[in-house]
Amino acid sequence: MIHSLYVLGVRHTPIRWRGGWLLALCLLLTGCGHVMRLEHTVQTHTDWDNQHTPVPGDRFVFERSPAQQTDTQAAIQAQLETQTTEWLQAWGSTVVREKDEAQWVIQLMWRHQRTWRDPWGDPFFPGPLWGLPGRDYVVTGSGQVVWLPALHRMPTLHHERELRIQIRDVRSYRIVFDSQATQEGPWNASPILTEALVEAALNGFPLASKGTRQVVIEKPRRPAASR
Repeated sequence: MIHSLYVLGVRHTPIRWRGGWLLALCLLLTGCGHVMRLEHTVQTHTDWDNQHTPVPGDRFVFERSPAQQTDTQAAIQAQLETQTTEWLQAWGSTVVREKDEAQWVIQLMWRHQRTWRDPWGDPFFPGPLWGLPGRDYVVTGSGQVVWLPALHRMPTLHHERELRIQIRDVRSYRIVFDSQATQEGPWNASPILTEALVEAALNGFPLASKGTRQVVIEKPRRPAASR
């Protein structure tokens, strides 16, 4: 019988406690808390004309490229525009339908990339393969090799989501605000992820810090929705 197990620095763990320890570890790894802490890399550039910047009460209008109006893009565009509208309304502005009624034009550009990631940290992991030597066993205190099928090399999907928000002055149609927020992690699709991206990209608006910075957005967990 194995009386000691070296996994993540845990030693001499009684068998009756191992189940609870593994459960706690799973809860930690899966983030089963009530709040999601979402980290973003944000790059913002501004070019306001003579300090002519948006103020609460200004009117905004959304603009889409032809590609963003296709069936495959329309749903995510509508979701992002709704969330941006809610952010602007909370800030004190309104969104209108016609460009001649607006002072500012907004375009939202979205990118979502999925890649397989090795949970053991191998950046060159080729895909969903597991059970490779050296990845599915531990060594006891006496030097005995113990195979643990439960620790097989199970791949996970890694998501990189990126939102770019460009704002133009409707008078000159010149880009005066350009902010890009990137979010990476193992999370499945959920409206809270795009909502956090909107908040990160507009962080500090309209006088956001120029250059690259890290923005952390904390969100309560909600049921996921397919996207």
